[in-house]
Amino acid sequence: MRSILSLVHRHPWVLNIAAYGTLFSLADVAQQVLSGLHQDQLWGTPLDLKQTAKVALVGFTFHANFNYVWFRTLERLLPGANVTRVIIKVACDQAIAAPITIGAFYTVNFTLVPPMLRTAYVGACSFVWTAFLCYLRQSNACDPTSQLFRAVPGLAQLFPPTAQENQMNRRSEK
Repeated sequence: MRSILSLVHRHPWVLNIAAYGTLFSLADVAQQVLSGLHQDQLWGTPLDLKQTAKVALVGFTFHANFNYVWFRTLERLLPGANVTRVIIKVACDQAIAAPITIGAFYTVNFTLVPPMLRTAYVGACSFVWTAFLCYLRQSNACDPTSQLFRAVPGLAQLFPPTAQENQMNRRSEK
């Protein structure tokens, strides 16, 4: 594990770009496989590698680089991980970076992905985000991440107090 972390510290840009671009490309492969399974064609349908190559090109050249530079810039401008700083970072990310990357993503989506597969493609790309949200929902609600999401308007309902927290609140009210 130390050798991997050492490699990441020595070559953060290369490894982040490789990881992001690979995951972006695998999302396209996943949606092709899943849409093939949905159409009862099982594993007999060959992958459209030309489409995957186009998606990979956008993932490796634009999205990965944009996110790498953006997150480094955000951390330099707003260092730290306390709740206030994280909320500010999330707000900046959603107000500034999200419209740019989402616009680029949907340009790819509307340009490269056939209309009948767009929903599946977006679903495949949101798989990791959804898994992350589900993890947060099931994790200890007292942890800092859950507290952070409770503080963000619109997300508080995803993290209602647990039974344990309700009991603690009732005891403190007495």
